[in-house]
Amino acid sequence: MPNANTGIQRGAVQHGARGYLTVGGKTVGYVQSVSWQEGTEFQPLDVLDNLETEEHVPVAYTVSGSVSLVKVVDRSLKRAGIQTPIAQVLGAGTLTIEIKDRPTDQATNIIEGVRFSTKSGNMAKRQITVENLQFVALRMRDESGLV
Repeated sequence: MPNANTGIQRGAVQHGARGYLTVGGKTVGYVQSVSWQEGTEFQPLDVLDNLETEEHVPVAYTVSGSVSLVKVVDRSLKRAGIQTPIAQVLGAGTLTIEIKDRPTDQATNIIEGVRFSTKSGNMAKRQITVENLQFVALRMRDESGLV
């Protein structure tokens, strides 16, 4: 019997076990998670003689997120080209992050103009050490290539 989901392909749900990540075209090792935010900032246009806002004006587009990587001994994120050494920050370029679907090898999210801004981590007994990298980016495309 047809329902609201009729026509949606089954078996194509994206999830962590079928996804992987590349940074700058290279796989980056054990990735525990990736998160992203894409937003358009709107400012209210408030004018005299009107209690209501006239309209909301788009004034900015932002992309940011984070990647959590399992720390592997003797694997430097700086040497791997993922994190920029401080001596090179002023002249460093940007990277592209692709979130890919393993069965189809197709990118479902392409985050362009990425710069990693913060790295944090924690080591504790009975836990795997994870390094969390925060990033900012210029744009994010979906699987159709649209921003």
